[in-house]
Amino acid sequence: MNTRTSTVVAADWIAAANAKDGKALLALLAEDVVLNPPFQGEPIYGRGSVLATFAAFAAVTENFVYGRSWSSDSAVLLEFHADIDGEPIQAIDLLTLDAGGKIVRFDVMARPASSALALGAAIHCLASNVTNG
Repeated sequence: MNTRTSTVVAADWIAAANAKDGKALLALLAEDVVLNPPFQGEPIYGRGSVLATFAAFAAVTENFVYGRSWSSDSAVLLEFHADIDGEPIQAIDLLTLDAGGKIVRFDVMARPASSALALGAAIHCLASNVTNG
């Protein structure tokens, strides 16, 4: 990576997520970022769609906190905990970075399965309400 270290990207992502700063999160994402969420089989493509999914996630979860983190030259692994409908969820965000330090791929793995499914249902419901008025 030639412009930003993965450690800096991790710190910037955590700060922006904690502040719920969509503009700062958007700046960290590559234009063609791909999100692979734990609650659906199909990826989500593009900065706008990915950021909308993150906003929906923030709207349906409580007590969100990042915990441990690991990084390599081109990837960051972030552990987080949150609650969805009163149930705990533990997850890992795996961020893959391009040479300029932008996030090009965002994989999320979550447990337990019941919480990941509840998260997907809540986000889908919120998206449907926004789409349908």
